[in-house]
Amino acid sequence: MVSAGAGNWETVMRIWRFVHRIAYRIWLALLAARVAVVVAALAILTLDAVISRAHAQTAQPDYAQAYAMAMRCMVFNTYYKDDPHARLAFDAAVRLGHLQGFTNTRLNDDIDAAIARESVQFHQHADYRQQTQVNCRALGWAQ
Repeated sequence: MVSAGAGNWETVMRIWRFVHRIAYRIWLALLAARVAVVVAALAILTLDAVISRAHAQTAQPDYAQAYAMAMRCMVFNTYYKDDPHARLAFDAAVRLGHLQGFTNTRLNDDIDAAIARESVQFHQHADYRQQTQVNCRALGWAQ
């Protein structure tokens, strides 16, 4: 009887080891899957942060500021320098105005307003006039 019980015990232990190995392999596979999910989530979050930062750092053109500068250069070149670059500044202002959705009527009104506003500034402030010339030269809209 003792030998029969020992045989059963060995069989039980073999079955236990077999089941334990299978359970251990399943546990390792689940652990690896969990780690893979965590790594994938971290990669996605990192990529999202990088993309968000890249979008935030991408400078959008400031059409309104460029439009105002083109108008100023056009007035400066037309009324103070009689420079052929006035046409370049005018063409740039028209293109920038159209990029902002302005109609030709709006462009004409803005030109009239720029002439009235900038003429006063140029007559009263020599520094303003000189800085405008420097800025317009830098943009290629003055000599």
